[in-house]
Parts: sequence; C-alpha cells; structure tokens
Amino acid sequence: MSDTAKDTIYIDIDDEITAIIDKLGQSEHKIVALVLPKRATVLQSIVNMKLLKRSADAKNKKIVLITSEASLLPIAGAVKVHVAKTIQSKPIIPPAPQTLSDDIQADDNDGLQQDEDEDEDGLDASQSVGSLAAASAINNDEETIELDEDLEDIDVDKDDSKKSKKKSSKKKIPNFDTFRKRLLIGGGVFVGLIVLFFIFNTILPKAKIVIKSDNISVNTDVPFTANTAFTSFDADAGKVPATKKDVSKTDSTKVPATGQKNIGDKATGTVTLKNCAKVDGAFTIPAGTVVTTGASSFSVNETTLLPSSTFSGTNTCTTAGKTVNVTSTAAGDQYNISGGRTFAVSGVASITGIDSSAMSGGTNKLVSVVSDQDVETAKQKISDKSKDSATTDLKQQFSNDDLFLIPESITSSAANVTATPKVGEEASEVTVSSTTVYTGLGVKESYLNTLVENSAKKQIDTTKQSISDNGLSKAIFRLEDKKSATDQRFRVQSTVSTGTQIDQEALKKEIAGKKKGDVQDLIGKLPGVKDVTVSYSPFWVYKTPSKPGKITITIEQAQ
Repeated sequence: MSDTAKDTIYIDIDDEITAIIDKLGQSEHKIVALVLPKRATVLQSIVNMKLLKRSADAKNKKIVLITSEASLLPIAGAVKVHVAKTIQSKPIIPPAPQTLSDDIQADDNDGLQQDEDEDEDGLDASQSVGSLAAASAINNDEETIELDEDLEDIDVDKDDSKKSKKKSSKKKIPNFDTFRKRLLIGGGVFVGLIVLFFIFNTILPKAKIVIKSDNISVNTDVPFTANTAFTSFDADAGKVPATKKDVSKTDSTKVPATGQKNIGDKATGTVTLKNCAKVDGAFTIPAGTVVTTGASSFSVNETTLLPSSTFSGTNTCTTAGKTVNVTSTAAGDQYNISGGRTFAVSGVASITGIDSSAMSGGTNKLVSVVSDQDVETAKQKISDKSKDSATTDLKQQFSNDDLFLIPESITSSAANVTATPKVGEEASEVTVSSTTVYTGLGVKESYLNTLVENSAKKQIDTTKQSISDNGLSKAIFRLEDKKSATDQRFRVQSTVSTGTQIDQEALKKEIAGKKKGDVQDLIGKLPGVKDVTVSYSPFWVYKTPSKPGKITITIEQAQ
C-alpha cells in the first residue's frame, strides 16, 4: 500500500479525542482525511485540536478535517490543521482568529498564542469563518493540498504550495472505462434487485387457510347388484355394470412332518377258533380276518377251514376248536399280551377264539411321517398367502382400467394340491404346492360414489351442507347373494362426512390480496364455520397472495 495514498476515517459523534487519535494511529497512510459528524463537540476545544495535530506530527501524517462547521475553522486555523468541506474540495488552513479564546490563552505554555509577527488585523464579522479561511488562503498565499495528489503536494513550505496550486489547476480527463464498468455493475445490481423483488413478492409467497366447520357424519347402507351382463348404470335400481378378471396363483410352502409311525416288529402267537354256527358244513376263515381281544387286534395269517358245528342235546356247542397263527395288526410291544384269552372274530359272531397263546415279538421304533393334518396346515398357509397376492394383482388389473375391485367378490377355484413326500411316508418335513385360480368383480368408482352420496344427500340439507368425504376408501362391503361369479349382490356401508358448503375457487379469488384479519373476518361469517386459521410463508409475507393458485384451503371438522 503506497505511503502517499490517502485514507478516510469517519468520526462518530460520541468519539473522544483519545479514540480519534487511536483511529489516526491505526491508519497505514500518510494523508488522513477525518470526516467529522455535524455538531461534533470533541474538536471544539483548542486543547483537543492541538493534541490531534501533535499526534499527527509525531506519526508523520498529514490530516485534513472534512467539516462544514464554521465554529471549527478558527480553531483549526489556530493549530494550522487543513480543512475541507468535502472529500473532493481543496484543503486549506483557515485563518487563525486575531484574539484567541480563553482556552487558547490559558495554554500559553503550549505555545498556542499567536506570534508577534502574525497579522494583527481583526476578523471581518460580516463574513463567515469559511469565507475568511478562503480569503486568507488567497491573500496570505496559505498552503493548500489535494487529497488525491502525492504526499509532496501537501508540504507546508510556501514554495511547494505554489507547485501544488499549479498541479491542481490542471483539468482532469474523465476515465470512461471506469464509468462504463460502474454503469454495468449498477445496471446488473438494479436488474438483480428487480428479479429478487419479483421472487420474494410473487413466486415465494403462499397462504394456507384451515377452516374448521361443524361437520356432520352420516351413515349410509346401500344395496346394489354387480353383474357383468348389465350394460348401463341405474342408481335408483342399484344396478352396476361389472367386469370380471381372473388371476392364477401357484405357491408352495414347507411344514414339519408331525405324524408318527411305529416301524418296530409285530407280535405273533396262536388263537384257537371254534365254529358254533348253526349251519351245515365247514366254515372258512379267510387269511387277514381280524380277531380282537380288548384293545389288541390280530390278523389270521392263512385261510383256515373250520369243521362243521355240533351241538349236544342241551343245545351246547360241542365243535372242536382249530388253532391258527396270528400277527398283530401293528407293531409295538403293547401287543405282547399273555395267553389264555378269548377273541371275537370280526364280522362273524358265531366264530369265537376260545384260547390263545401268549403273544410275543412286538417292539417299538417310532419315526416321523407325513400326516394328513400336515398337508392341510400347509394348504391353509398357501391359501392365505395366495389370496392376499391375488387380491393385490386383481386391484392392479382393475386400477389399470380405472375400475374399483369389490373385495368381497373374490372367489377361488378348488386348489390342485401335491405333497412331497406323500402322506404316511417317513420324513422330517413336507413340501406342499397348490395352484388356485381367483376371480373378482370390478366396477367404476364413480358408480359407487353416486350410490353412497345419493344416500347421504337424503339425510342432509344440501343448501347448507356439502359432502367433504364420502368415506368410500374405508367402506365395508358385504356379500348378500352370489348367484354366480359374474352376478353378485352386495351392501356397501360407509360413513360420509359433510360440512359447510364452500366454493373454494370462488373463495380464493375473493380473499386474494387481502390482509390476514380481513380474510379471517370474511370466512368467519360463512354459515357453519367455527374457526379460521391463516398462515403465510415465507416469514416476511403479511397478506394473502394475489394469485389464487398460491392459496391452499383445507376444511376440517371442528372438535
């Protein structure tokens, strides 16, 4: 930074002389212009002025007071400090007053009294101090300095002051490049301000208005028939044209095998059978015939021919018995029973087992096998999963055609189920696969809206209230009659919300550009309105935007 460059320091009205001296000392330039505020009192004292001059001299700086205060000129002249009206004005040292103030004379020891060789003439009271300073500068050839000139131009020697006057008298050529650059920058700033003004006042402002009205809930229960054979909608008759769609779902799942099977050895023994049938001839017992005693059952190993029955005179069966080999019908040590038991023969009451040997050889060996219950459990899991997936797919299919799926219309075909391993086979788990075709009916949502809203309008005063939510999104559908997959009768039950009749678009136009209080008063007077909340964004917006598209109106039910 050049030592000859000037520095400009602005003095606050509350600054003390010490603060001004500190600011002067902080300047890095040799020429310092001190811009004084109006009615500044700090330099009205010759002592303060002398302190400032002495500090500047000690720091080898040249100071210029920028002020138009006439009262400061004599004091500056007394201390020989340069003064200029503006930064662009030529600095001069004003003439010192002929007679110093009491403050000046009281400071004789500081050498502030005028020397005896100074001008003794009195000041012209008819001229301002500034005029006297200018006249003195011309008449007395006092030094003047240019704030934009080099340091040499402010040398206090009178010979150099003439050189400074000569330099300052030269005309300066304007710098048009600088002017053009400043003009372009200023134009850019101006355009930017216009754009920001437009954004802040047109694009960003938004208004959100929440209207709480005394809403009424109305319950509707509307019967209707959905049939693919209907070609037109009849709201009064409840006839709704329907569309049928199908979706096939194949899913599989694994479940643990919970069945148990004893694959141990079967018990064996003998049973003596006796024919007491009152028929002529022998009686044949086929192999596999089951004989039982208590909870234990055994099967005859081979076909056996029993001799003809005989009876005594007292009608007592005297037929001799015949022993046959038997095997328990299942494995297990529970079939190892003691001998001497009687048996009944399955299907032949007249044939009895009159004696038996002890049964033996039965052992236990339990293993897991696939049971019927395992397959049923897996089948149910697949069914639930498949139905949810099929419902999602059907909704999507109907949605693509702008139709509404009636959930209760979904039906499914008999599932084709396979199990691996099969029932009864040894396994730790079983994989069950199932293929099912699901069918559903879809109708136009506008038809259902009309049915529900027509029912609700019969229960309200449509001149004062309007339907704000027909509740169809939460409606319950009940199947009443299913003649076929394409002809079904339902009931739709919905809770309809009604509120104040408000034309939102017309209201937006009416409140556009109005202040918050006016908007609240206007809406608050509408029938059924309980409360109005108006909020603006961003924070600096204080009134409703003039464009209706920037206004959002929400109608809520008052609590």
